[in-house]
Amino acid sequence: PRFSAAPLGLCIRKVCIVTGGNAGIGFATAQQLAKRGAHVVLACRDMRRANEAAKVSMLWLCAMQ
Repeated sequence: PRFSAAPLGLCIRKVCIVTGGNAGIGFATAQQLAKRGAHVVLACRDMRRANEAAKVSMLWLCAMQ
């Protein structure tokens, strides 16, 4: 079956740790979880890249509202 984000529903009051959240699938996963109300923790090896990803995600979330 094809992947669908629909079953996720709302994630309010959930804490989600996403490894590799600064790029690729991890980045997209972190954005979708945050969009659904989760508190997302990015677990990355490179702090600079993690901070850049967090900034991009915040801008993305603000643009969605």
